[in-house]
Amino acid sequence: LLYELANKLEFTGGADGLIRSVVVNAPNRGAGLGRIMVGALEQQARLLGLKRLWLLTTGAEPVFTRLGYGRADRAAAPPAIAASA
Repeated sequence: LLYELANKLEFTGGADGLIRSVVVNAPNRGAGLGRIMVGALEQQARLLGLKRLWLLTTGAEPVFTRLGYGRADRAAAPPAIAASA
């Protein structure tokens, strides 16, 4: 699990990072695993000195809203993040 999480945070330089593809398979949803994974990524970001985390999602917005993330237009993200696929 830790190896997988290491690949989910992309450092783009400066104070910003990008969370990539955090997925909990259907049978395990609702057990708090997503919250644990995102918490671990947030801890990793703090250790790296990041101030802001971004994620680009079309379907997981409600999940991340519950975790305290807000909505922003892609154009508001730093260029390296906004250009990410």
